Amino acid sequence: MSVSVSDLQTRLAYRLGEDSAPSDTNETARRLSFFNEAQRKAIGEYDWWFLTDIKSLPSVDEQEIYSLDSTFREMLELRLDKKIVLPIPQSEAFRTYNYPPIYYQYQAITDRYFIFGDAELHILPIPSSTPAAASVTSITVSDTTATVTSAAAHGFSNHDFVTIAGASVEEYNGAKQITSVPSTTTFTYTVASGTATPASGTLLVTDRNIVYRFWKLVADMTTGNTVIPDRYADLLIAYAYARKVGTVEGMAGSSNEALAEYNEILKDMSSEENRKHFFNKSVTPTTMAVE
Repeated sequence: MSVSVSDLQTRLAYRLGEDSAPSDTNETARRLSFFNEAQRKAIGEYDWWFLTDIKSLPSVDEQEIYSLDSTFREMLELRLDKKIVLPIPQSEAFRTYNYPPIYYQYQAITDRYFIFGDAELHILPIPSSTPAAASVTSITVSDTTATVTSAAAHGFSNHDFVTIAGASVEEYNGAKQITSVPSTTTFTYTVASGTATPASGTLLVTDRNIVYRFWKLVADMTTGNTVIPDRYADLLIAYAYARKVGTVEGMAGSSNEALAEYNEILKDMSSEENRKHFFNKSVTPTTMAVE
């Protein structure tokens, strides 16, 4: 998704027969509102494949409740200590007299229960430990790849999440996802280009042992890029064009054609969604309603 708000403004201007995006602030804001309206309508209440994200947390000794990411919408997958566990919706958890639920099927899958509300995760039984911080000997950088050397075997795997702390250069610190594990005492992650090397300070690494994949909420665009995949971004242009010319005398036909284009692109996007979710599965996909 690399089509920016600036790109959308320019492409709409060209479709309108203009040489460039408008310089008038009010007109720019008006067109941006059309783009956002189109994005909201296209996304709707559907769990599109491009609206997934992954985040991580460290468990905390004697802590039951954890705040999920602010964009959290619906849980897709949840792992604790690298094991997939079953997240139980809040509505289902509180439908029983027992809390946590004691249904056999949950006991058969895992001995822990996960209940999430709007953006809140409960872990029961409550974790009895916090991942221990391990000493790091050094962190060096080549281009955008930081290589961590630990004082002892780290036990991490590729794609695990960790917290790096103690580096004097802030770019090294924070939640990081491991991109490779060359040896039992080294692993790599990505940093910004130009980060100073080597890292200095008392360096520590801690496992982020709660990992969850989820469908995310999408905020309106102000700057940056649209969440719509590049090959479908023209649906935003078509919709904005229809809204722009819809009130212009004699342009009703062009407006209707643009809305038809919007619907056709939305159908293509829906077909791709069905392909990704239902390919080679013995279910019948449904057709997404369009306007």
